[in-house]
Amino acid sequence: MVFLRLFLYCVLLNFSHSESIVLPYEQFSEALGIKIKAPKEVDPEALTAAQSLINKMLRNRPDLAETMRLNKADLAIIPKNFYITSLPDFVCFAGQKDSNGSLFDSFVVRGQGGVVSHPTTATSEENFFRKRPEKLRSDRLLNDGFRCEDIAVHEFAHAIMNLGFSKLEKDQWNEIYLKAKEQNTFPNAFAMKNADEYWAELSQSFFGVNNEINDKDFRSKDPQAYLFLKAVYGQDN
Repeated sequence: MVFLRLFLYCVLLNFSHSESIVLPYEQFSEALGIKIKAPKEVDPEALTAAQSLINKMLRNRPDLAETMRLNKADLAIIPKNFYITSLPDFVCFAGQKDSNGSLFDSFVVRGQGGVVSHPTTATSEENFFRKRPEKLRSDRLLNDGFRCEDIAVHEFAHAIMNLGFSKLEKDQWNEIYLKAKEQNTFPNAFAMKNADEYWAELSQSFFGVNNEINDKDFRSKDPQAYLFLKAVYGQDN
């Protein structure tokens, strides 16, 4: 009897995943050759904000933008009231957990950085309206723990590293991270998890949108990282 219940639960679970709502992309834009796409449920202003974000992060390195374009990098926007798995590029993650152990089918996962094998970066619609509460209109969104951070910067920074950096740049950044890890530069910070997160988190710090490590803090504590970031992003925002 227990086995039968377990079997029926698994069947229903798989059925629910296969029947997940998938929203087709119906809005399109681009910035520096990198495509931006979103379902019709996304406010068009979010696509405009995404253009600004890409321009801000890549304006100093058009060569990175070109390499990313050649690697098929693009940016998809998750509608504020839907999971990341509602996007056509991410429905394949239904029923799975991310590297932090969070279910993709939840409001916990609101972004994902592009990698060579999956070059689409995802970020959420509400991320672009963090400072505009009239656009959010729900307790979940207004009290979102990510609201004071910029997840789009974080996830697109991952894409820049994964789809734009040369091997030399990756090696240089890895050396910077290993030195920071050895010195425990930012104790207990998520940035210390690995070189990828160190890059994405300090990218947020560089643009002043990181609650955990502020921009002044990281400049003084890891000046080598700051100079590397400045060489990529140009002048501080």
